[in-house]
Amino acid sequence: MPSNPTLLLLIILLSIPSSTSLSHYLVILRYTGSQFHGVQLNPPQRTVLSVLNEDLKGLCTNFKIASRTDKGVNALGQCCTFDSEVDDSALNVAVLNERLPEDLRVTSLKIVNDNFNVHASKWKRYRYRLTSKDDDLNMSVFRKCASHANRGSNESRKKIKHFKELDVESMHRAASYIVGSHDFAKFQAKNSDKKTSQRTITRCDVEVNDASIEMVIEGNGFLYKMVRILAGSILTVGLGFGEAEGVKEVLEGGEGRVGPTMPPERLCLEHIEYDEFT
Repeated sequence: MPSNPTLLLLIILLSIPSSTSLSHYLVILRYTGSQFHGVQLNPPQRTVLSVLNEDLKGLCTNFKIASRTDKGVNALGQCCTFDSEVDDSALNVAVLNERLPEDLRVTSLKIVNDNFNVHASKWKRYRYRLTSKDDDLNMSVFRKCASHANRGSNESRKKIKHFKELDVESMHRAASYIVGSHDFAKFQAKNSDKKTSQRTITRCDVEVNDASIEMVIEGNGFLYKMVRILAGSILTVGLGFGEAEGVKEVLEGGEGRVGPTMPPERLCLEHIEYDEFT
């Protein structure tokens, strides 16, 4: 043991663990997808992760995002974790949003267990919504469904001019076939990197009124562009260019044809559910 008191004090101080420690946070993000080239880092493109890394530099590190939304897709309930050495009392929603742009906002923040895995969600909910105010976009979507079904676009425009003309009963029936555990291999775009195409859909609803048509889909996971293809398949049935039973046939391994991939602008990731946060 050193006899020098100063040296002894220095040894004691160095042996005391640093009070600075990382806290693990979970935030819910809201963003408008039109100005983002998706979520993942893709230099030099502006993505959700690139903005988080740049604007929150020095404050937060090790960002991980739950769901990889495509370019143009919106979110109300995207989940993201990060680490921070900033004192818990000094880090809040307002502090984060002061640094972030208007099209990317934090809506909630909480400390979670260090072992919390943002990718281990229980289920996710997406909503695909078309409104009566977007006539140009709607007609473009209708024509896309018609073209995909090998029907002329002029006939599409003549046949369906408004949401209230859709065959809603058939759309509901098509949606009901989607619920359950199925192999959704034909409802994914090329270049999907998932090991299996088996997924469980727990909810698939169609909500139609004079102002909008909305397709709400919940499940334990989704393949690349799967939600947009499901929405296109349901809408194609409503437009009269396909049969509800055709969706069922594809899900059962038949030779039926799925609908087109809907544009990303009207798709929104609404909610991600977890079993626990701590």
